[in-house]
Amino acid sequence: MTTAPPAGEESSASLAGAVSLAGADSPAGAESLVPLDRSGRPLTGEFWAHVDRKELVRPFCEACRRSFFVPQVVCGRCQSKDWSYRLSAGQGVIYSYTVVHRAPTPAFEPPYVLAVVDIEEVAAGSESGASAGGGGAADPGGSGAPPERGVAPEVAADVWCLLTWIVDCPPERVHIGMKVQVKFVPGPDGALLPAFAPVSAGGTSSRVDQ
Repeated sequence: MTTAPPAGEESSASLAGAVSLAGADSPAGAESLVPLDRSGRPLTGEFWAHVDRKELVRPFCEACRRSFFVPQVVCGRCQSKDWSYRLSAGQGVIYSYTVVHRAPTPAFEPPYVLAVVDIEEVAAGSESGASAGGGGAADPGGSGAPPERGVAPEVAADVWCLLTWIVDCPPERVHIGMKVQVKFVPGPDGALLPAFAPVSAGGTSSRVDQ
């Protein structure tokens, strides 16, 4: 595959391949009267600004200490507005996939693989600066006292999913459970988009020191 599938329009569930964040800053079904540079969009602009720097980020809720996608005004789990973008490890496994043989437009080059990728992040509270008060779950005084009231507990795993497409791998070799990592590729308009490639295929992790 030499040309990445183009980004789509409005979507409530994903980002790349046939769907994207292209309309996530506008009401569903509404067409923008004034075209915006993607990094200037009020809700998803920061996401695209990171993509332009070859970094993958995801919304992280400070209330329930979980990642989610796509970006929304409030967290889909707890309805909190207290969330921000955090850098993603950019590595995951294929949960499900499909091979597209009939492209919806000439901009797509079949066959290509759309996949739901489960991306697991560092457990909430273990990232620097992630826990309220800076103390995290540890009790530096050794008192054994329970966490302060109102501080969300850590979670064992923080997994979010992304509908994307798989590159650098023949469709017949893609399989559920395949380990993949993010790789930034140009879309039809030349702008970078995040896709995923098998770990052995030279995908580039977005993980950086935080």
